[in-house]
Amino acid sequence: MLFKLVLLFHPLLLLSNHHPFVNSVQPFCHDEERNALIHFNQSFKIHCHPRVDTNGLSVLVYPKTSTWGSNGTSCCGWDGVECDLVTGHVTGLNLSGSCLYGSIHSNNTLFHLVHLQILHLGYNNFTFSPIPTTIAIFSELTFLHLGYSFFQGEIPSELSLLSKLSYLYLSGNVDGNNQPLSSLKLEKINLRSLAKNLTTLSTLVLNYVDMRYELGDSLANLSSSLTELQLLGCGLYGPIPSSIVPPLLSNLKNLEFLSLSKNSLSGTLKFDSFLKLKNLNGLGLGYNMISLLLNEERKRELNTTLPKLEFLTLASCNLSRFPDFIVHQNNLIFLDLSYNNIHGQIPTDFMNSSLQSMTKIDLSNNLITGFHNYTTVLPWSNLLSFHMQSNLLQGQLPIPPSSIIHYDVSNNILSGRIPSSICNFNSISILELSNNNLSGEFPLCSAGGISDSMLVLNLRNNSFHGIIPLQCQHKSELRMVDFSHNHFQGKLRQPLTICMNLEYVDFSFNQLNDVFPTWLGSFPRLKVILIRANKFYGVIGKSQNTSSEFPVLQIIDMSNNYFTGALPSEYMLSWDAMKSFKMSNLTYMKALSIIDYYTDVIYDEIEETCEWACYWSLFWGDVDPKDASSMPFSRGKERNALIHFNQSFQIHCQTRHQLGDLTVPIAAHMGWC
Repeated sequence: MLFKLVLLFHPLLLLSNHHPFVNSVQPFCHDEERNALIHFNQSFKIHCHPRVDTNGLSVLVYPKTSTWGSNGTSCCGWDGVECDLVTGHVTGLNLSGSCLYGSIHSNNTLFHLVHLQILHLGYNNFTFSPIPTTIAIFSELTFLHLGYSFFQGEIPSELSLLSKLSYLYLSGNVDGNNQPLSSLKLEKINLRSLAKNLTTLSTLVLNYVDMRYELGDSLANLSSSLTELQLLGCGLYGPIPSSIVPPLLSNLKNLEFLSLSKNSLSGTLKFDSFLKLKNLNGLGLGYNMISLLLNEERKRELNTTLPKLEFLTLASCNLSRFPDFIVHQNNLIFLDLSYNNIHGQIPTDFMNSSLQSMTKIDLSNNLITGFHNYTTVLPWSNLLSFHMQSNLLQGQLPIPPSSIIHYDVSNNILSGRIPSSICNFNSISILELSNNNLSGEFPLCSAGGISDSMLVLNLRNNSFHGIIPLQCQHKSELRMVDFSHNHFQGKLRQPLTICMNLEYVDFSFNQLNDVFPTWLGSFPRLKVILIRANKFYGVIGKSQNTSSEFPVLQIIDMSNNYFTGALPSEYMLSWDAMKSFKMSNLTYMKALSIIDYYTDVIYDEIEETCEWACYWSLFWGDVDPKDASSMPFSRGKERNALIHFNQSFQIHCQTRHQLGDLTVPIAAHMGWC
């Protein structure tokens, strides 16, 4: 995630997000331009889908063009259209997030609008068509936004002819996890050539545009009027010579925002060079191979000489200590120092409550042991996202404010009980406490659960005991729960039946003592059930309360329990979602794309399932293949059902012990042979 939030504060984007092209007095509309707009609109289908930016923030999406041409109105009054008050010519077109679906070709009537000064086509779907070379016809264009609209191919050199541009936003195409889907490329012309004629640029954003060449002196020709430069994830590589940084930044002295993150840049740079940009409020150097040198001698004067940063990512910059200058950044909103070697405790000054603007902190994947002088309550009252996973945190759980949405302290050494104040997290979506040494009973919050906006609750691999603390409110969004590898006892609580959006449940490796939870079969979205290594018992019977049993179930593991009797063949024959299931095609994970790191958890479970099945030749529990007669289940029609599974229902998996590409019955981890 990287700082595109700053674009929300750009004047032209603020303009374009609030229907700027509706004037109190509508000018005359030229017939040829009205017809051009109508034909342009007719060249697309309308497909509306939710869209998010690279920060995971929702983008306003609705079909702006659906009312165009109605009642013979002037085109100057149409949604997203702006006309010159004197001439009546169309000068602005803001169709951001307008659900347009289809290709733009060079003969599109859009290019009849030769007086355009503002063109915003971001967040549509132009079906991987190239940017037409006829874009150069817009010689008056000052604002061009084509970001995240599924354009593909080479960026036309004709773009450099738009000499009046002050704002240029292009981008490659990424999925919900910012992984490239396809790319725009800047190969025939490089960044230096593109910028040569664009001498009035103030904003240049080329995020995820495929450049794949050495940065070198590519930035040398950039306009000194630039206030924003974003080259996030462009494939730039090679060393950044320390000798070019001071003169380069001296030329770009008006920069307010700079992002070179998520490339393959290397070299050792003095951080002081960037701090000389007095107008800087956003800086992204993270996720490269850069080593930053911090000047300790500046410590005493930092509060008077530094720019006031709002966004800062120095992830993976080979830092070994917490940067001193940060404690003076009272305007800081977004801080990412993840994947460094920061060790010891977080400084007392950083815990200063004056940093009330902070909404996201990511200190994950370091060697941090704790916080200096704090009382287990984090001081930032507006904090929305807190990432401290994979550190060496000790002691009690640091409690965030009630505003928290994403909280991750997994893979640490935290201990003690969870305070009841966790029930005040009314807005939380992801609560990730796995792989610690937390103990006691997890609080059973009143009113049906912690938050109806909760998507993920992960308590895996701790020392919790008591009953399973799973409750849902009436409109719960809960998708995934993992209570495995704890000491939970007793029965599964029936209130689960209103958690109707659940897709993944893992209760394995506990001490649950109950019959098979047939009522889970009524959950319409449940795809993964893991109850391995508990004390479930009795005959597995089909629920009498529902005609649909596990309609989308794809993985089930109920081995190492105490079930008896026959497995109902109706269950197995109705599990259509398991047909030809492949690990390489985990389609249900799309629903969980907001939490891509959970892919690893699920893969681990599947690999463990496949590995066990192959080793034990598909038996229930820990029954040795040589002692199959000791199995407590009857055979009969269930065995015939499994023959059907062998023919139609298969898992293709590869274990982490390199057992090869294996094909086993889908019932593998129920132990049948």
